[in-house]
Amino acid sequence: MRRRWFWAAMLCAQAAWGAEWRHAHSAHFEIYTDSSKARATQLLRRMELARQHFQSWGTPPLPVRVVLFSDERQFAPLRTAASTKGFFQAGADRDYIVLLDAGDGTLRGAVHEYAHLVLHHSAGPLPRWQEEGIAEFHSTLRADGEIVTGEPVAGHVAMLRAEGVLDAARMAAAARGDISALPGRAVPLFYAQSWALIHLIQARGGGDTRHVMPPFDPIEEAELGPLIAELPQYVRRPAPGWKTGRKPDPPAAVEEETIPEARALLVLADLALRVGSVKYARALLTGAEAARPDDPGVLHETGLLALAGGDEAGARVRFEKAAQSPLARGQTFFELALLERERLGVNAPRVRELLEEAVRRTPNHAEAYFLLGQMEESQGRPARAIEWLEKAVSVLPRQSRMWYALALARHQEGLVVAGQKAAATAVATAGNRLDRERAEALVEELRGSQSAVPPTATPRRPAAAAPEAWNQLRGKEAVEGELRELVCGRGAEPLLRIWNGSALKELVLERGTRATGKEVELRCGAQTPPVPVEVSYDPATRRAVSVDFR
Repeated sequence: MRRRWFWAAMLCAQAAWGAEWRHAHSAHFEIYTDSSKARATQLLRRMELARQHFQSWGTPPLPVRVVLFSDERQFAPLRTAASTKGFFQAGADRDYIVLLDAGDGTLRGAVHEYAHLVLHHSAGPLPRWQEEGIAEFHSTLRADGEIVTGEPVAGHVAMLRAEGVLDAARMAAAARGDISALPGRAVPLFYAQSWALIHLIQARGGGDTRHVMPPFDPIEEAELGPLIAELPQYVRRPAPGWKTGRKPDPPAAVEEETIPEARALLVLADLALRVGSVKYARALLTGAEAARPDDPGVLHETGLLALAGGDEAGARVRFEKAAQSPLARGQTFFELALLERERLGVNAPRVRELLEEAVRRTPNHAEAYFLLGQMEESQGRPARAIEWLEKAVSVLPRQSRMWYALALARHQEGLVVAGQKAAATAVATAGNRLDRERAEALVEELRGSQSAVPPTATPRRPAAAAPEAWNQLRGKEAVEGELRELVCGRGAEPLLRIWNGSALKELVLERGTRATGKEVELRCGAQTPPVPVEVSYDPATRRAVSVDFR
């Protein structure tokens, strides 16, 4: 079975080896594609228009890389479902928008994914249907003397007229779970209805843009029913769209070049590793490593492959060699820092040195900011911790664990009200039940704090800040059994669901968790067949420390 998967990955990779790849860039975006120069230019100019339109939401804090495939064989190993034509992939050092060139819908898909990208960095969590509806609402963005947005999507209108609507319970349930797991036509219907709901709200609200433009007002589940009741009538004659009154900037200048095959393979391997397609990445790197064995990018990616296979020593050698190059990425230093944390301890000077180099080379590296903030907080320097952690949440405002750490640091510094606000945000941004319980416990703990703390006093760090079930020995425990499901959510850390023979245990899988044992490629959703594992975890936080695949 393993050999069959490897050869399937090799066949997909060979499609990339034989293609002519080009790189193009405008002022704020870059694109790698096996399509034409004209298509690359068209897409980059639509992205620049989207950036101008969404500027009031905020500008992306990280570089944005677009990958456009004309060959579905290369795209297939990266997507999460057969119907997927594009997706946004967040990263610590850059963000990706990945698209299959599917004709007229490609430009609309690019704007849709860019809306997700900007929301990821600038807004608190929204109901899934609301976020998808916002992205679809703005996906028709175009320039016609001025910027026009919100024009009806013909396919959505036709589907809703022909097939009716999902009721409020099914919409809410779909938004809470994995949309791709919905049966049959329910997936495209969910997207069509999400678009229609936002379109209706905007049309009904006139100049009220609070649900479709920032600051966003989340729509409560109880409001869905009355809105859905209006949809059948509304989609008979939806509003024609909205002129924004803003003139588009002149068409962006685009520079383009045909690139060596090895460079394209490296980009695709980087993307494959980010989405967890390890076998595809290995097949792609076979060609890149042969052509450029000492390239710092190749060394970085093969280091990640070594980590995926449980070879920490091999990974360290590659990362250290890559770090010697002036062209090394900040992410290389961050990966080294994670390895050194395990070897030397979380507060080792070497770890700090590597993290600071990571943020020097990659400004706005939120994960590095977060770890630096944790180091300062654990060493009794809350003011310095706050500086790092506020930078982290400004880049990733949907990360509950970062708001939780910021709440503790602010409390230690005597900023009680600010600490309470950060704790409340940790609850609002929690992507799973475990993080929510921990954040809610912290809110309760801080609620009893005084509204002011004398400047000379050292605030007491909350002693509990956890449900009673968590008040156990703070050492490591292990569970052995079958991994039955990997629960993923946009902006949230994945959740492992493991059956140990008598009960289902849920553990948070955070970035940097060590993997050992045989190579396994996980995808979000149910694991068929279940994967035998042993997971070491911290019982205080229920976060996985290491995963051994059996």
